Amino acid sequence: MDCQEARDLLEEHRRGELPPEAAASVEEHLARCALCRRVRQADDALASMVRSLRRTPASPALHRRIRRIGREPVRPLRWLARPWVAAAVAAAVVLLALSPWLHFRRDPTADPFERLLQGAVTEHTRILLQLQVIAGEVSDPASAFATVRSLTNVQIPPAFAGDAELTLLTARPTVIATHKAAAVVLRDHAWFITTYFALPGKDLPMPNERRVQIEQYRPYMREFDGFHVIYWKQGEYAYLMVSDLDDPRSRQLFLKMRKAL
Repeated sequence: MDCQEARDLLEEHRRGELPPEAAASVEEHLARCALCRRVRQADDALASMVRSLRRTPASPALHRRIRRIGREPVRPLRWLARPWVAAAVAAAVVLLALSPWLHFRRDPTADPFERLLQGAVTEHTRILLQLQVIAGEVSDPASAFATVRSLTNVQIPPAFAGDAELTLLTARPTVIATHKAAAVVLRDHAWFITTYFALPGKDLPMPNERRVQIEQYRPYMREFDGFHVIYWKQGEYAYLMVSDLDDPRSRQLFLKMRKAL
């Protein structure tokens, strides 16, 4: 069992829902893979934190309104504007954000490059969810980068440590489409989040289509599941940038980071 296969089964394993043979395979993989053990430990810690959160019951007024909505004819869109509905939707979003067992399935038949992009976007989304619970900043980027390198053998460029405009939120090992990678998460002053992934690029393709011209560079760029994704190769590494920013600002940030690497 490789890292990708193990990652796909970690949540079922944590809940004790795997058949004995599959559970044994996951445990065997965890015994020899420090990276996947750290992922499992992080999920366990987050699940424990969620269980410890105080649960506040809905008010009687909210119960009455929900029951009344069930008896009213549906008027598309208008009911979404009601403040209490917006609050309920926000609560549901927070619940999803706190859920450590949110699991993203990947299509095993997809093109390898598409799987790489999907893996990066999935991990970016997972990081966004976890940041809702575990927020903070990295006080010692060099130490954090060294830890990630010890687990992935990926050297993180110093430029990813951030600057006066970008704050380093976390640096972590991960797996993108079966490739061990380093993930570095930065935010700007407006709290737009960008995740950079660095992984060995020798065997990774560089597509000719969807290339864009950003000054002298021609990275691959597209919108993927609502995020802007920019992919390029530089030296021995391939880099993926997944951002909440719009198209122009994504290009500006790519250019800034590309020149700094």
